[in-house]
Amino acid sequence: MIVAGVDGCSAGWVAFKVQLPSLATSIEVFDLQSWLKKRPPDIAHLGIDIPIGRFDRPRACDIAARKLLGSPRRNSVFPAPCRAALSASDHATASACNRRTTGKGLTIQA
Repeated sequence: MIVAGVDGCSAGWVAFKVQLPSLATSIEVFDLQSWLKKRPPDIAHLGIDIPIGRFDRPRACDIAARKLLGSPRRNSVFPAPCRAALSASDHATASACNRRTTGKGLTIQA
């Protein structure tokens, strides 16, 4: 059984995988959409960097991570857009929508 976490990188997506119970680790760079379609059956749990559109308020884990990291690294923890912002046609509209819903605008990266 494998548990994995994935995050975006310049080459696509990178997965950090842990084999259980041995705790052997491996790293893989891949195309997320293709990988999810043919997801290996031994992947028991998968964590994806930002759960886009799942929450309409700041997540407690993001707030705690920013506090723990402090300046300047706290800026690398991006808030996930709210669901309503996903249908916006441009950044300004998405940011305004997110601000109305969550009280926070969106960065260009988001």
